[in-house]
Amino acid sequence: MLARSERQQRKGAAEAAEKSESPHPLIIVVSTGRQHLKVYNARGRVVAEAPVSSGQAGRETPHGVFSILAKEQMHHSNLYDDAPMPWMERITWSGVALHAGNLPGYPASHGCIRLPHNFSRSLYGLTRIGTRVIVSRADPAPQSFAHPLLFAPLPTQAAIAVRTAPSAATTASADHGASSHGVEPAALLGISPAHASEVPHAMRTREQAAAERTARIASAKARLDAAQVSRSNLEMAARAQAEASRKAQDAVHDEHAENGRMQDARRKLLSELAGVKDDITELAKVARRVGDDAALEVAADREQQLEDQLDRLTAQVHGADAMIETQAELIAAAAANADAANARRLAAVADLKQAGDDVEAARTALSKGQREDANSQRPITVFVSRKTGKLYVRQGFDELFEAPVAIAESELPFGTHVFTASGEADDGMALTWTVTTVLSGQAADPPRSKKSRRKGKEDTDAVDPDAAAQASRPARVLERITVSPDVRARIAEFIKPGSSLIVSDNAASHETGRGTDFVILTR
Repeated sequence: MLARSERQQRKGAAEAAEKSESPHPLIIVVSTGRQHLKVYNARGRVVAEAPVSSGQAGRETPHGVFSILAKEQMHHSNLYDDAPMPWMERITWSGVALHAGNLPGYPASHGCIRLPHNFSRSLYGLTRIGTRVIVSRADPAPQSFAHPLLFAPLPTQAAIAVRTAPSAATTASADHGASSHGVEPAALLGISPAHASEVPHAMRTREQAAAERTARIASAKARLDAAQVSRSNLEMAARAQAEASRKAQDAVHDEHAENGRMQDARRKLLSELAGVKDDITELAKVARRVGDDAALEVAADREQQLEDQLDRLTAQVHGADAMIETQAELIAAAAANADAANARRLAAVADLKQAGDDVEAARTALSKGQREDANSQRPITVFVSRKTGKLYVRQGFDELFEAPVAIAESELPFGTHVFTASGEADDGMALTWTVTTVLSGQAADPPRSKKSRRKGKEDTDAVDPDAAAQASRPARVLERITVSPDVRARIAEFIKPGSSLIVSDNAASHETGRGTDFVILTR
């Protein structure tokens, strides 16, 4: 087996898938039971075959539905001593591939599918990224298949013109017949009455779908341009708000600094005031000890000076208190202004972040639209899983969309069927199909008798094997699945020769991911 590929290999595979178009698809079928490989063309005819050697006991090659993910003329294994693997064609990123190798006549590999060297080289030249590979113990073969519930492409304007207006007389006759005999307009487009509800969608054309994609891309581009302009403007606004917030915070700091200076001046006044009071007290003590009038007069003059100084300092302290009170109001106002400026800054930051998110969303939408448009000429794969009750669509190894489906008799199995659109028919308004039915070794809900947990008796609602077999026939499986008209319309926009519809009891394997088509394991 191969080692898990690095990210660059996946990127290369995705790029190769973008360039790969297979309007007339090949299907490779590997039978591990027969140790044989066959290559079928679009008509279901064998165009090449060869013996193989698949995985030995304990390292069995997985069974299921795969596609070629990457190709390399000479690959060296990172798991098994740099073993050479010529003409490698990878079918899982976890390490399973087709490649040239030794064929002893029995399963002998570590999980890969070994091929004769010359055949492997020829096969390498035939296949493309995305070529379908089916691995099964049996030897299933594609069979021609037709059913009205298989998907059809959008018609071209030319095809509609041919159908709806061959001549004025025919048109008038058709209109009269439609009104007098109840013929639906859908019949003019070759649409069965059973699908008359889909007429509005069927009337869309490939040209209209292409124009809609172009319009969506133009709209997405305009949204991106507008989002980028808005983000640029908001960046300038955010910078302005940040500067305003910084200045407001600086103003708060300055007011606090001024308050500090005022507090220092007040403390100095209080200190001087206390000194004057001490001098007055000391002078009074001296005056009590002085007996002559001259000394008393001097002391009285000095006391008056100190009293005047005390009054002056007291007034200055009161003035300082008033200034400090006013400064507190200035600090509160500056703080409120700073808070408001910071709130505006935070709002600007939030707006800028939202603008950044809007730019990324617009860029993602534009990229998705451009990629979808680039993929529009490539086949799609539609997968319906009974286990999940959903339909999934991929194109060029990219996810397109998913949607729920209604499944009748959901307790009965589907099996696994690969329907392949092999070509166009009916002036491009329909597709020709083949179906390959894969015998599953693993089902999501295999039909079996159910035991009562309490009594151990056979339950009366056990699945009838004959009913299960009938329910898993390809035509019956299609009839059990109801796809909404909207989903059918979306599929009709992209489906073309080379596209596939895979129906299975199982969900997509964990191997399904970036750089892959759907990987459906049946063992």
